[in-house]
Amino acid sequence: MGSPEGWPSIVFWIAGALWLIVLLSFAQVILKTFFRFTQDNSIDLTPAAGWVLGSAWLWYTKPEVWFVYFVHAATWTFLCLAALQSWRALQFEDPSKTSHARTLWCALMGFAAGVTAIYGYIDVSQSFRLNQTQTWHKSTYTDFLNCIDEQLIELEKKLNHPKPFRVWVPIYPDVTVGLSVRHPEWSFTRTNDFVTREKLGIQHGHDVEAVVVTETIQPEEFNISGPASQYPQIQSLWMTYTGYYLNQFWKTPGWKPNRYVCVRGRWRGFLFMK
Repeated sequence: MGSPEGWPSIVFWIAGALWLIVLLSFAQVILKTFFRFTQDNSIDLTPAAGWVLGSAWLWYTKPEVWFVYFVHAATWTFLCLAALQSWRALQFEDPSKTSHARTLWCALMGFAAGVTAIYGYIDVSQSFRLNQTQTWHKSTYTDFLNCIDEQLIELEKKLNHPKPFRVWVPIYPDVTVGLSVRHPEWSFTRTNDFVTREKLGIQHGHDVEAVVVTETIQPEEFNISGPASQYPQIQSLWMTYTGYYLNQFWKTPGWKPNRYVCVRGRWRGFLFMK
């Protein structure tokens, strides 16, 4: 999900707890829809529960990374509304209702506080570790972006400024944002997440002026700038991986013969140009 290192095992316990909330939202929908279950002075949690279930289904049917965030947003919204409902229930004078509400309130707050504390510890400790490396600094990334940009500018001049100048970045990490800010007149294309559209991706790879394959897969850190022919030992893992459709370009004779390598820390950019 964009993390440059593996998550600790405790994250899986958090994931289990969040899926428990998803199951509770499912139970809420069942109780409200089929048994007309409700409470006095309570918040209707059914819409929020429906959002949780809908986001989970969307994530399951289209496993795009951003939909994972969508599931989390829906789950936490449901959790907050449930906490608000239990807080309102604390205002009841009926001791039995107050007791149940207090138990639910404490459970929800304990869960939220525990998850937040664990996530905070993971993020802060990871930030300290990454800060001690060369790669994860803005200056390193900017230098990496400069290396790619210089080659694309040179290519644009060489091709006599085609309109539009087309650049395809088929793999994360995504450098299209940084490049598009510098060159709003260029035409950029991001990743292709649809296996049913691989033929369109292959055709697009032949049509554009440049394909930039970016990676942070390798753990080693070093600096390299130069034609790919000077560094035959440095090759793109995505391009050479036979199980991925980009490998078709790698095996096509004469495809984008003007090739360049930019490496800054763990940032790796492989440029394939006309």
